[in-house]
Amino acid sequence: PEIYARCDAREERGSHSRVGRFRTKAIQSVDPVWSKSDVRGARIIVPEGWSLWIEVCARVWAREDVIAAETWLTWDQLLLLSNGSIRWFTLKYLEPTPEDLGHDSFIGHPSGEIQLKLDISNSSNTPLPWKQDILGAQYENITINLLPDATYHAAVSSTVIRHTKRGSNIAFLYIHDFSDYFWQADMGEEFTNNGYAFYAVDLRKYGRSNQPTSRPNWVKYLVEYYEEIHWAINLMRVDGIEKIVIGGLGIGGLIATTYLLDHAPSVDGLLLLNPQFSLNRNWYNLLDQSKNWLGQINPNHKDNRFSDILHKSLSKKHKGEFQWDLNIKPITGFPVYAGWVSIIQDAITFIFDRSRHIKVPILAVCSNRSSSHTTDWDDEVLTTDIMCAVEEIPVLMKKLGDNVVLGVVNDAMHDILHSKNVDARVEAYDHIFRFLKEEICEKL
Repeated sequence: PEIYARCDAREERGSHSRVGRFRTKAIQSVDPVWSKSDVRGARIIVPEGWSLWIEVCARVWAREDVIAAETWLTWDQLLLLSNGSIRWFTLKYLEPTPEDLGHDSFIGHPSGEIQLKLDISNSSNTPLPWKQDILGAQYENITINLLPDATYHAAVSSTVIRHTKRGSNIAFLYIHDFSDYFWQADMGEEFTNNGYAFYAVDLRKYGRSNQPTSRPNWVKYLVEYYEEIHWAINLMRVDGIEKIVIGGLGIGGLIATTYLLDHAPSVDGLLLLNPQFSLNRNWYNLLDQSKNWLGQINPNHKDNRFSDILHKSLSKKHKGEFQWDLNIKPITGFPVYAGWVSIIQDAITFIFDRSRHIKVPILAVCSNRSSSHTTDWDDEVLTTDIMCAVEEIPVLMKKLGDNVVLGVVNDAMHDILHSKNVDARVEAYDHIFRFLKEEICEKL
């Protein structure tokens, strides 16, 4: 379809009072699925306290067309962006779902996106509202209020965390695993002590970002996480970061990979820690439950729960040596919604259906063995990955890109950088910093 971008400033969401409304020319040669294109620029003056309203639409606005839901940047978000120069903002294409028929509210299924380039100037140069983080004086965080939850129309936010020591203009952005948040203060210390800046993000409905009205850890599509990753990268650019390596642990690695496939120009490298590219017995047990008749009828059914053995292997109160806020990462984990496992399966399929499309350097650090202890404790948990079928990762990594480095670590746990075996931690970090030096720093 012919796609148009429209923009104006509004006093409030339903306001008819507008400033500087315009329509761009049609965007030429736009592939409606996962596309990216510049559009003609125009100057919009946003009065203090107002919001910038943005929408991408077909020339004839109709539900049967592939369209994008209207969205907006609040005044506070504009101030965050304005401390930099040029920022990319993403709008997702939506197409109608059966649930939309006969309803005034349009939810839709994300089928693609387009990125608009915003050049925002702010003469007041308002400081960004970073504040001390729960991990102590070495860390700061900033809360981003995101667009309302598309499925439940509830408020959502994300939290970007940074280490206060600025190692260089090369940074790692860490994305946590499922039923997790960023609590690993020692990880940031390792990166900054080795000369790199360190950032992390608590995704919506996780950790610092979870709200009383939220369904913990739940989204309908992994692409929902793109919004907070965009914000994290924008904030890193404001800080002067020039090279960004994105990655994460388990599900965090899966999310980072899907993001990179859709936003290759934004990222300079991919760093994966036991990425959830394969499912072991723990996942297949959940899959069997989620595919039962109740799971098919109601994907929000939440009787499923992961084994607590993974968290016990890390916790100082049990078999491990680390501690975290048990209110936002309980030992028993959070309920697993029946639809979640299907989302993970779809993401894995998406990645490897588009394999060998990643051009930036990739490092995967993984354990050498898997196990599937889910009920009774076994000390093998302390020397194996109990979440991923790691034996499959070397084969899968060859399909992911042309510049792939694989680091296999003996006797390492799923959270590989917090393995019980200290030698495994050292070996994993050796792989990471060798990769950053040889593939990122030396190719500047």
